[in-house]
Amino acid sequence: MRGADNLGKLVLPDYRPFVPIVARAYLARPQYEPAVVGSWIALAHHIDTMFGQIQTRVRVEFVPDDPYPDYETMEHEVSKTGVMRVWTGGSDHPVWTPEQNWRFRAVHDYMIHMGGDHGFSLRGEIGAYNR
Repeated sequence: MRGADNLGKLVLPDYRPFVPIVARAYLARPQYEPAVVGSWIALAHHIDTMFGQIQTRVRVEFVPDDPYPDYETMEHEVSKTGVMRVWTGGSDHPVWTPEQNWRFRAVHDYMIHMGGDHGFSLRGEIGAYNR
């Protein structure tokens, strides 16, 4: 740990060893757990509230192709145009509808990535998760 602002925080200088641990846990998880369905439903309600807040700041467009090659492009385009595009592919979820998944992506990208200036790199995704 370096600096007083890191007091009590886990600081990893290199996140790469963390990747296989997360990947194994992700692959080993159950696809559907009835015991946590209520948590997914509660999260969807929270996401709906946050999505409503986002729409007071930017217009969200759902699009079939991945709209941004990187974080910097997304941040620049959203800041310049006031429009945030969200990819609709890969939206299968055991509890949520595709539309709920899209709203989650919008909240994640706008409030978490852009709100915390966390890029789409490994370090940025871990920062987004922690935010």
